[in-house]
Amino acid sequence: MDKTTGHEKKDNIMRALKESGFRMTKQRDLIVSAILEKCDDPVPPGIQEILSKVQEQDFSIGMATIYRTVEVLSRLGFVSLIDQGDGFNRITLAEGKITIHAFCRCCGKSVAVPEENKLIDAISELAHSEDFTLIPQAFRICGLCSDCRDSDVARDLPGKRGRGAGRGCHCKRRGQD
Repeated sequence: MDKTTGHEKKDNIMRALKESGFRMTKQRDLIVSAILEKCDDPVPPGIQEILSKVQEQDFSIGMATIYRTVEVLSRLGFVSLIDQGDGFNRITLAEGKITIHAFCRCCGKSVAVPEENKLIDAISELAHSEDFTLIPQAFRICGLCSDCRDSDVARDLPGKRGRGAGRGCHCKRRGQD
């Protein structure tokens, strides 16, 4: 596990931004701080959660500023954008390496991947055997946490009882037999 403190992570990110030619602004500083703080939550934050957090300190920061900053941080390999199937990306810390994220499709809770490093080593070995160079990225694994699996919330999800089970037919032709 990475022992870098939040302050050191922030310093590393801000230094990389500066070295890449980006200005050091109060807005960027607040956004980076909010991402580092919110990424410790059980459910990785989306842009809206980051916006709410930064607007507690500076209401002038808008959604576009956050999107641009997150995009830059993603290109620099500090964050990964994970599509959890809920219509928008969630932000996780990537720290310039390959990561594997498992999450609950219902509630969005992140779940630790046992022996993640062994899986990453196996993926890297496969890529190397094919003379393929991997870039920092995040793999996602969708599933159901035990709370959601045992609740009625998950009964309509595909995969629970077969593809599309429980959704009901929305076809207008259905009642015309």
